[in-house]
Amino acid sequence: MFLNRVAVLFLLLIGSVIFVCAQQKQVLQIKTLNEQLQPFAFAEVSLDGAPYINTGNKGSVITEIAASALPVKNIDVKDQQFEVDSWSMAKGVLQIVLRKKRYKEVRLAVKFEDGKPVPQQRVYFSGATDVQITTDQQGRAVFPIPLQEEVKATGQFKVPPYVVSQLTAVNGEQTLFVRSEVVASATPAQEPVAKAEEKFNLSQLDSIQSLTVFYAVMRNKDFTKLSAQELVRVDAKFKELEEQHRKAEGREPEMFVGNISDSSFVAEDIRNLIRQATQEREALGFNRESFDEKIKLITEKLEQGFTNLGPVERAGLLKDLDMLEKLLIENESKFFKNQEDYRVLINSLKEKYFDIENLETQLIEAESTRLEEQRQFRQRLFLVLGLLAAFGVMIVLLISFSGRLRRQARALKAANEEVRAINDNLEKIVEKRTLMLAQTNRELDTFLYRSAHDMRAPLRSILGLCSLAGHIPQEDLLSKVVQATTNLDAVLKRLISISDIGKDKTLKIYTKAELEELVRIQFGATLRQRNIELTFTMDENLTFTAMPALEEHILVPMLENAVLYSTLRENGKPAIELSIEKQKGMLEIMVHDNGIGIDDKTKARVFEMFYRGHTSAQGAGLGLYLVNKSVAAMGGSVAVESEPGQYARFTVKLPNA
Repeated sequence: MFLNRVAVLFLLLIGSVIFVCAQQKQVLQIKTLNEQLQPFAFAEVSLDGAPYINTGNKGSVITEIAASALPVKNIDVKDQQFEVDSWSMAKGVLQIVLRKKRYKEVRLAVKFEDGKPVPQQRVYFSGATDVQITTDQQGRAVFPIPLQEEVKATGQFKVPPYVVSQLTAVNGEQTLFVRSEVVASATPAQEPVAKAEEKFNLSQLDSIQSLTVFYAVMRNKDFTKLSAQELVRVDAKFKELEEQHRKAEGREPEMFVGNISDSSFVAEDIRNLIRQATQEREALGFNRESFDEKIKLITEKLEQGFTNLGPVERAGLLKDLDMLEKLLIENESKFFKNQEDYRVLINSLKEKYFDIENLETQLIEAESTRLEEQRQFRQRLFLVLGLLAAFGVMIVLLISFSGRLRRQARALKAANEEVRAINDNLEKIVEKRTLMLAQTNRELDTFLYRSAHDMRAPLRSILGLCSLAGHIPQEDLLSKVVQATTNLDAVLKRLISISDIGKDKTLKIYTKAELEELVRIQFGATLRQRNIELTFTMDENLTFTAMPALEEHILVPMLENAVLYSTLRENGKPAIELSIEKQKGMLEIMVHDNGIGIDDKTKARVFEMFYRGHTSAQGAGLGLYLVNKSVAAMGGSVAVESEPGQYARFTVKLPNA
């Protein structure tokens, strides 16, 4: 009944883990493509600031992503030579189109000469492509320029109403130092303005009507002390006065097509074309109205003075009108031809780059590939779940073994209570049995705890490998699972040996030749590899009988312990002595090594279950515990002698069977 409950709980635990993982994670296929929509191999991309993911030699990878992270809002490329052109996601496939960068970013910091930043300041950069930027509250900004463009002179920057004084570059960041413009000594007409600027209040900003007065008022202002709202008002007033000044000088309309370059984005290029066309449409309307007004004015002049014109003047006017008509016809022909060419180009772009059917075909092919890869992933997942179920069965068997030990403990306790009830006069025997029972319970608790701990380590390794099943090759996964299973098998063999102590009562005859063969098979390779000298002393004519546990549970653990401690000594050649002889009707087995020895604190605990006396000790710490239990089961005794840094000697005495 108990085992059934444990099995049910284990299966429920596996199901809940799989359910939670399915709720929190989503499988996503990431594909990287170039501008020709061909696979882009070995691209490393980051989704919304997450760690970079490598798409491999096929430009495609399957990964898991938190469901809450979808849809993707931002994608970065690790290789600074490339940038993301566009991306799209459909049916679990994220397609990312990459292109080679046509521009580079320049980090700029604008400061006063005393080191204070200039926040919310408009900066103009002149080069192959003119750029207009605005600094943030820390006086910093980032702007793109063509790859071949260089920032090298203060003359490339304008920071009105300030004067650029110095340009420096530190750690890849350009620092632009500015100062207030120095105005020549004021004339009598300007002196009232200079005096009034000291008492000027920003509430009177709308009263300024020229850039000259604006510069005079603002040149000594400390912009670092202005609030964000005040900076916005000053900037807006400057734009207004600059626009008035530009119109007054009769500047040409802005050419939006001039902003189209190799470093600009396609979307921004199309918007610039729209702005240019809109501006030309407005210009055509304005020019037509102006033309009609001028024609009307000329008509009125002709009506008033046409009769006063001579024949020559009339002939000249007629010739000029003919030329004007010819020019208008030519302009009309060019205008319609340009419009027709523009329409052909726009239709060509739509057909070439926005063919919806072609895009749908590519998405269908990508979806088919994704489904095939998803099917392969499910197969691997089922394999991992099968392995997990097998280990679940092993855990159930382990719990069964633990229950058997507990039943044995309860039976032993019942037997002790029965002896106490029958033999009231044997208090010492009862006390001794009680101590043995307490020790057995402690060992049992230790046994259960350490057994679960030692077996949990490989199980956790297997569970970790299962969670990575979709990210590492299947061959590596299987090899690591086999290694963890081997470690678990070694622990289980030791535990089975503990339960079998004293069960095999058969006797076996031992000779020196048989024991030498045992040592050679078990330790020959280790002794040669570690250059250990082993001396075996036993009378050639000596034979004795003992239970088979003598080999596996006494000799082998004692020699393993001697091999370890003899090789830990830094100087001197490691040496081990093994002697077997009869003394006063007892069989005496002695193992001596010249290793680092055992201190008094460790000596008192060497026979405890799961105790490791040194950090270099291997195994589960059950070797000397098996020696002690096996010797006790045979009715013998074991003793240890040691001097730290010199030697350690273990002596086992067994009754001669």
